[in-house]
Parts: sequence; structure tokens; C-alpha cells
Amino acid sequence: MIILSKFNTFNEYGREEKVKALFNTLKESHTYVDFIPWNPKNPTHHAWYGNHEDLTPENQTKMKFLLEHVEKYTYPYDVPISNYWFKRYSPGEFSGLHTDIIQRNEGTNYKWYTTVTLVESNESGGENIIAGADDIRDELKIFSLKKLGDALTWDNVTTHGIARVIKGRRTVLVTLKPGHE
Repeated sequence: MIILSKFNTFNEYGREEKVKALFNTLKESHTYVDFIPWNPKNPTHHAWYGNHEDLTPENQTKMKFLLEHVEKYTYPYDVPISNYWFKRYSPGEFSGLHTDIIQRNEGTNYKWYTTVTLVESNESGGENIIAGADDIRDELKIFSLKKLGDALTWDNVTTHGIARVIKGRRTVLVTLKPGHE
């Protein structure tokens, strides 16, 4: 299953006071971490955080609050997040088309789902590109995540990438969840 429609992970709360706290945490969450250059073949900046150990106690609490929400409202619903990190794209940076298939002990049938949630929006470029949801020759689909909290989910066999950022900076929270298929 591939979720090929953009959604906002915060629509579930509507106007509740809790959403203000979640949005504030989402807006500042990328400032809790240090970004480093990623693989030269994938010119982006990356901040890997599979746990909260390097964060201040206050920021640990805020991230836990944010991740609990993302866990509940992203596919597969209420399945624990197995890992998360941040990706930042500055002007001129992109991510070429690729899949996330990795040979693991679970075998080739192992599925997981990636969700990207926008935490910092750039002015132009940086669209998510999905190529071949079912077949690599399928029509390309382009999704522009523009609003804080906009998200997109796909599985590990989906060919995907990020168009070159033209102006501004784009930062996403990336979460991984195991699949049941």
C-alpha cells in the first residue's frame, strides 16, 4: 500500500489547544539537532536521531509529545515508530530517485513505511516526486508540501525523490514504521 495523497498530520485536532503546542514543537524541533552533510551522491543535510539521548530534558519531552502524535495519525496507524531523523535541503540540494529496499534479515518481503512531515518550508522547488507507485513506468506524481505539518507516506519499494530546492530551505521530519504485509 502506498499513500499517494498529501495530508496534514495535525488536522485531527482541529482547534484544540493541544494543536498549538504540537505546532510550536514541530516548528522548532529541527533546531534541537545538528545537521551534517550527507552522502555526496545525495547532496542534503541529515540529522539522525533514533532516540532522544542527546537532547535536553525539556526537548526530550517535547519530541516525545510530537512523535506520539505522528505515530497515532500516520499510516500504519498506532504502529510504533521504529526510527526517525531530520532531512534538510538548502538551495541546489535534492534527492535523486531511489527506493528504500534494503536486504535485511526479514527477507525481501519485509515492508516498512516512510512518512515525511514538513517542519520548515522553502519558497520554491523541493517537491516530492513519486515514480512508479506500482510500476517504475507509471506516471510521475509530484506533491508540494507547503504548510507546516503537511505529510506524505510511501512504502519501501516506492521509487521516490526530491526535486532540487530553488529558493529557501526545506526541512522534514522522517519517520519509519514497520508494515504488516
